Amino acid sequence: TAVLSAALPLAAALPSGAVVLLGVAVTLLAFTAAPVTIASFTLVERLVPASRLSEGIAWTTSFLLGGYALGGVLAGTVIDHFHAPAAFLIPPAAALATACLAFLIPSAKPTPKASCEKGLEANDARSAEFDQTPRRPE
Repeated sequence: TAVLSAALPLAAALPSGAVVLLGVAVTLLAFTAAPVTIASFTLVERLVPASRLSEGIAWTTSFLLGGYALGGVLAGTVIDHFHAPAAFLIPPAAALATACLAFLIPSAKPTPKASCEKGLEANDARSAEFDQTPRRPE
């Protein structure tokens, strides 16, 4: 919703020469980047087992960067074949397609998180794997 509402003024701003409106719209659109990234990583953290978290984050980062690259290629192609204002229709179209896709994907249930005490014990056990100091039997 934020991408749609922030990106639509972009298409109207350029033909009219409203540089200030264009600047405001781009700034508003940029506000959507951090929440999308944070939400993506939060979902990965909740859905991926701890033993595969690095891999999940790597995949998510790869897809985010791939999206930026494909968006740039698409925008350049649209500008070459049409005009610059047409490229500003790409973000709202992508946001709408993403929203539709999100409703089609079955929801995954996050793995239950351990309580704080159990979580701390698990972290202690993981860090103990890397601790090379000999331990006394208790």
